[in-house]
Formats: sequence, C-alpha cells, structure tokens
Amino acid sequence: EEQEGLGAVVVESCESRWRRTQEVSPPGSIGRVLLPSEMLAAAEAAEERGVPISLGDTDVGELGPRLKELLIASLMDLLSPGEGWRRIGDDLRRGAKLAFDTSDLDGDALEFSDFLKPDLLLGFVTSLLAYPAAALVKAPIPVGGLLLGSAFGAHYLEQAAREADA
Repeated sequence: EEQEGLGAVVVESCESRWRRTQEVSPPGSIGRVLLPSEMLAAAEAAEERGVPISLGDTDVGELGPRLKELLIASLMDLLSPGEGWRRIGDDLRRGAKLAFDTSDLDGDALEFSDFLKPDLLLGFVTSLLAYPAAALVKAPIPVGGLLLGSAFGAHYLEQAAREADA
C-alpha cells in the first residue's frame, strides 16, 4: 500500500550557492548560530526524515551573463527615445500588472494593514541586518568591497555637495 507524504523539500538555492551555504554554516558552527537559515533548517528536517532535497533556483553562473545582457539592452533602450522608451513603458506596464493585479486571488489579496503587523515588521527589520550579514560571511571580498565603496562614495558625494553649496 502506497503511503502519502512529503515527496521532496525544495530549497530556494542553486548548486553553487547551496554548497557555499553549507561550507560557511556547517552543523554546530558559529556561522549556523549567528546566521540561522530557514533553508538549512528545512534541509536538515528533510534529511532526518529521509525526504529528498531539490534545489529550485537559477544557477548564479547563468544569472551574471543574463543580467549583463539585460543591463546593456536597458541602457540602449534609455538612449533610444522612440522605440526604446516604448519598450521600457511596455515592461513597466507588464510588471505593474503582474505585481498589482489581484483579480485571480478571490479576495485574498494583502491589504495595507497586513504590512503593519508586529511580527512582519520585526521580520523586516531583522532581514535588513541578517541578509547583508549573511552575504558578508559568504562572500566577504565582493560584499565588503561593495560596502566600503558605498561608504566612500557617499562620503565623496556629501563632500561634493558641501563644496557646491559653499
């Protein structure tokens, strides 16, 4: 007799990021304590129960070239007032429809008051600290460089604004 149950746990990560997550936060490590991950917790629970784990995200190796391609196309569109700007407008309209059309939710759409719930606000504030910290632990050189560059850039812009006001 076939028994129904959980067929797999899908972890929102690609192979390389998942491998890096496991390297940075092995069981019992300080990384696991300081940067808890719902993905690792789900994977551990699945392994304990003999449930397979499936990775369900685009590989970051494929994402970089695609982002570069889209950035170049977007810049070309910005520089093309006629056809390019029309494509940008079409993209914005399509994105707004996907983001804000709730007709298929049968009245179950989020309302503004849902975003003011204390547990959601606490999770939001926590994520503002946890996600950058996790990124810094997983990729200290690029993320650290980005943070330092942002700090120096902000300082430079502030200095330039002061000189312009003087």
